[in-house]
Amino acid sequence: MAVILTYQTREGFLFRLDARLKLLMLMSLSIAVFSFTYCEAVICSLGLIYLLLFHGPGKKNGGLLVLSALRFILFLSVIYVLSGISSPEGNSLLQTIQKAGPFLLRLLLLILAGFLFTGTTAIADIRGAAFTFTRRIPFFPASIVSLMFSVTVSTIPLFFTSLRKSREALLCRGPIPWYRPLRRIKALVFPLLTRVIRRSDILTDSLISRGYTTDRSFLLTKLDKRQIAVSSAIVLLLLGRAFSIFPSF
Repeated sequence: MAVILTYQTREGFLFRLDARLKLLMLMSLSIAVFSFTYCEAVICSLGLIYLLLFHGPGKKNGGLLVLSALRFILFLSVIYVLSGISSPEGNSLLQTIQKAGPFLLRLLLLILAGFLFTGTTAIADIRGAAFTFTRRIPFFPASIVSLMFSVTVSTIPLFFTSLRKSREALLCRGPIPWYRPLRRIKALVFPLLTRVIRRSDILTDSLISRGYTTDRSFLLTKLDKRQIAVSSAIVLLLLGRAFSIFPSF
């Protein structure tokens, strides 16, 4: 799980593409995905898997991201099937899968698109893109929200690292019986909470020592015309499919 939201600089057109344009395409896809047919969702999912493996974070990290997405969808599928079979209507296994399939496939598409965005975009660029889309909102603290977003995204891998260390320390002290789950939760939660508070305190001291103020902006580079043209075409295609301007296939 630590590979999620972990950015590594690589060569490729997705890494050179401006973060603001990638975020705009991601938001357009989030709107259009609910109007996709089953065939369209399958094709887009396969295309995103190809981009993750060969044009994204690499075959290893991209493969781990794809496996993480599939594992989450499989977990939701099991829950959905069990709830459908045990419902008062008494749906069969095939009926439950047919009902859950389109929703789970669209959810998989959104997860893969989010992984592709975070895997090919630096944290500073994500922060700048978030600041771009929120700075014009009246009375909205765009700089504070952008900083909070970037700090949250960058500390998620550290959270999984701290959780792994807590589990390793717990195993070194001896196994806890399965019939005492509260003791296991207490042994994991309190050390993890202590590490999170300590890291937050260090981060606050670092910001204060560097003279951080909320009255600030982020460096925004000039957009490339070719990137704007390609991104605009994709956004128009997605929004046109969302509002049924273009026919489905």
